[in-house]
Amino acid sequence: MGRREQRMREILEAHFPNAEYGLENESSMHAVPAGSETHFKLLLIADDFLGVSRVERSRRVQGLFSDEFKSGLHALSIRAITQEEAEKGARDGFVSPACMGRRKP
Repeated sequence: MGRREQRMREILEAHFPNAEYGLENESSMHAVPAGSETHFKLLLIADDFLGVSRVERSRRVQGLFSDEFKSGLHALSIRAITQEEAEKGARDGFVSPACMGRRKP
């Protein structure tokens, strides 16, 4: 786990202490140098999102990482859902598409 990923996990745990989350560094799927921490995917399950629109959920989460975006974080895919939504299957199918500029093997 790199430094950026560690910072992001600390931020999530500080702001959503009772949440379940999965944070995945997907940088290797993109045209970036090996070992980069520029592209992440986040599944965040927290009842803090009850009654909050999807757009506002994403804004709140993205706002937590403004310093990371200023220092090299390029992309963050977010699925922010409640526990009830997760139980109804909202966590399923959260798959990132292939990058058009994907690094060749």
